[in-house]
This record gives sequence, C-alpha cells and structure tokens, in this order.
Amino acid sequence: MRRGAYAPGSAALYPSTRAIRERPDATWGGRVRSPRYHRGIPPRAPSMSPLPSIYLAGPDVFRPDAAACYARMARHCEALGLVALRPSDGAGVDRLDERGADLAQRIYEGNVALIRRCDAVVANLAPFRGHVEPDSGTVFEVGVAIALGKPVAAYLPQHSMSYAERVARHFPTRTDAHGTLWDDAHGCWVEGFGEPLNLMLSRSTRLFGTFEAAVAHLAGVLAAPRAPVAAA
Repeated sequence: MRRGAYAPGSAALYPSTRAIRERPDATWGGRVRSPRYHRGIPPRAPSMSPLPSIYLAGPDVFRPDAAACYARMARHCEALGLVALRPSDGAGVDRLDERGADLAQRIYEGNVALIRRCDAVVANLAPFRGHVEPDSGTVFEVGVAIALGKPVAAYLPQHSMSYAERVARHFPTRTDAHGTLWDDAHGCWVEGFGEPLNLMLSRSTRLFGTFEAAVAHLAGVLAAPRAPVAAA
C-alpha cells in the first residue's frame, strides 16, 4: 500500500459524509441539516514532498512561543527524514476581515485536509487548561487520523501513571465498598483499567513520554515496509 493511504472502507465510519458531499440538503436522522457544519472530511490533497509528512496535533498553537516551538519540532522531524506539518491558522483567507464562524470553519477544514494529506500524526495529549484531560481539539484530530488509518503516536508527561492516579492526585476521591473510585469533585466514577488516559485514546494510540520518542516511533513505522491491502 502506498505511503499515507488508508484502507478501503474507512469512509463507512462516516455514513453521512458521501451523501452530504453529493447532496447539500442531505439529512441525518430524518432531519435536514445545513451543510455548513456537516461538509464531511475534505478530500485528500496530494503530497508535494517525497519525504513522509507528520501532522503536529496539539494545543501548542496557543503557546506564546508557538513559532519557536513549531520550529524546534520541525527541525527534529527533519533530522529523522520527516516533514512537519503544523496546524492551519486560517492563513490565505480571501477577506482580511474574516472572523468568527467563517474563520473557524476555514481553520477546521484546513486542519482536516492536513490530516488527510499527512502520512502520520504526532499528538500532544498533555493536560490542557486543567490537570487531567488533553485538549479536546487534539483528541478530535486523533480520532480523525485513526479513522483514516493513519499511524498515530502521542506524548504526555508521566505517561506511565494511570488515569485514576492522575485524577486522585488533583481531585478529592473515595473508593466505595465495591472498589470503584469516585471523583467527588465532579460526582462521577473514574474508569479503573490502569490506562494513562481514557481507554479510547490509550487503546488506539501509542503513548510516549516525549515528543522526540513519539516521532522516533513514527519514523520507524513509516520506514517499515507496508503489507499490501487485500482485495475486497
């Protein structure tokens, strides 16, 4: 299978995508939905580089030193023979006064197109604006990449610590008579599978302690020969 391709049938995970692209007034659950927020996943753009590309998913765009941070990550990727793709910021807008929902839509479409274009995704799943949970936008991008069959590696500090241990460190908790851990700050029980994050992330994505380790893993994955996809 060619680099960056995904297995046939992946689109089945998004049953409304094809209909929405072909018919703007496509329905979901019997209700007509505006195509504005249900345009499906933009088509894959052809890669312009012979080197494998890595999409840099994460909330690093919000850092005050974002430019320097992405430059460091790009240099590290380059040293491993990879091309770094930083998230879209809506550059190239047709109207200089474009703001709000229009700009947000452009950024969304740009980032999904980059995920389609890339060969793999490295994701910063460190806690964001809190003590436990990663950035929700990054989690969405990881899900898109997994659905498209892209290799994904993520990094977060203390990746060997379980999710339950992290919750207990930052919030008042108690264990009931059945051995279930409860987060009293939010009134919910905590999944106790010993995973470092919610199982939907930890079971779908390889987790590492640093960006460098995650990218090195992806470099090895992309360098390995790919088995051909069997004909349906």
